[in-house]
Amino acid sequence: MSTARRSRPLGVSILVVLSLSCLAGRLAAAQAPDYPAKPIRLIVPFSAGGGVDLCARLVGQRLSDAWAQPVVIENRPGAAGTVAGDYVAQAAPDGYTVLITVPTQMVVQHLFTKAKYDPIRDFAPVTLLTSSPFVWIVSPAQPFQMLADLAVYAKTRPVQYGTSGVGSPQHIYGELFSRENDLQLQHIAYRGVAPAMNDVVAGHIPTAIGEFGSSKPLIEGGKVRALAIMAAKRNPALPDIPTFAEAGYPGFDQGTWFGAFVPAGTPKPIVDKLAAEMSRIVRSAEIAPRLAEYGWEPGGGTAEEFDHFAKATAERHGRVIDQANIRIE
Repeated sequence: MSTARRSRPLGVSILVVLSLSCLAGRLAAAQAPDYPAKPIRLIVPFSAGGGVDLCARLVGQRLSDAWAQPVVIENRPGAAGTVAGDYVAQAAPDGYTVLITVPTQMVVQHLFTKAKYDPIRDFAPVTLLTSSPFVWIVSPAQPFQMLADLAVYAKTRPVQYGTSGVGSPQHIYGELFSRENDLQLQHIAYRGVAPAMNDVVAGHIPTAIGEFGSSKPLIEGGKVRALAIMAAKRNPALPDIPTFAEAGYPGFDQGTWFGAFVPAGTPKPIVDKLAAEMSRIVRSAEIAPRLAEYGWEPGGGTAEEFDHFAKATAERHGRVIDQANIRIE
């Protein structure tokens, strides 16, 4: 008798839990058809003019057209992208605040001794938007015509290079290139890649590792010289630029990616709706050729696919950050 009396509350509890779970599922499903019912904000962790900003604006405009709701781009640069990241991590999980960001966002716990948030715990991946190579650019006033010229010079004398910030993929690859070839490369961190490239154009720094799409107009206009791209093959958008491997430095065949995240806890139907529409946009006959003009490859795919991809990037970059002891206090 006593056993039966004890088991009844347990059975009731299970039924209650199952009922609540079903109710939560129905509520979440009910939210998606009404989404979006107000403006959506795309948060960009870098200053305007860079590749992430450009991608966000391309996607945001088409998202607004498709859903008949305003899509606002908010640039919140600073602290290796964590100003924007912390803001989104604390935002309401309702699908109206979306982070458009790069791999750096996934390794903040490696970069900061006291990170304010955990990207794995506090973000829900939506979808991969684009992938892009990096390109090492120099001022035309510099004597470097090839990547090997830069490397030979930096063997005995320091050479500055700018990136979008400490712990950025450019910084990681620059550190690797310097260490593997025993070079005196001095990292200069900016609040986005656009200011770094502008300083190369102005002659304030000699070189920078730029994102391909935002570097392309400067290269075509003769305002900077491209030495090599970090990619497995030459990019059709600027086919005359050799890869690092062709320049004599194999192993640098990865660039960066731009992806969308929302705060953890955002209902799955909303995440899936965002992923499906953003995937449609970047793969569309209108936008895919635009992305190709910038040397970008369209992404797309499910939230689960992007989750796996982003975590793999974080693991790979995290190892380099720890080995190179790259830290932000």
